[in-house]
Amino acid sequence: MRTVESYGARTTGAIPRVVARELDPLVTFGERVGLHLPRLAAGVQTGDATVPLLYAGRIWEEIARVSGDEGLGLRVGLASRFEDVPPGQCVVGCPTIGRGLAAAAAAVGRYCNGEQMWITTVGADAWVQRRHTDALRRGRRQVNDFALRIVMDIVRRG
Repeated sequence: MRTVESYGARTTGAIPRVVARELDPLVTFGERVGLHLPRLAAGVQTGDATVPLLYAGRIWEEIARVSGDEGLGLRVGLASRFEDVPPGQCVVGCPTIGRGLAAAAAAVGRYCNGEQMWITTVGADAWVQRRHTDALRRGRRQVNDFALRIVMDIVRRG
């Protein structure tokens, strides 16, 4: 499998937002390793409330800065289970890895979060491709690393 990251996806219309519970693994990881979370993250509600993508990216960037951890996205992804992230929840019960990845890609596209994900097959290979809107400037690396670890977890446990 090959993952291809694209930058510069342009979206129009609504402001990209993420479901607040998508930040739960980040906040939980920070608490577990004893990070003093910035006020920015402390104000995030959990559950189905949504927050602007710009705000979410800023939280990722700020926690990476405070922790001094350049690999924060990978570490949080490694410590998380795909079932705990909204797009990953739809993977549970899928009979194959391919169907699981397709279900995750469909879930990503259900709401305006500034991300697109799709699967391209080339011969016997499947490529997971993702693209974020230009709006995600801060925290982009951490968000991409986290998403990569979640996709890897889906494949590994498939």
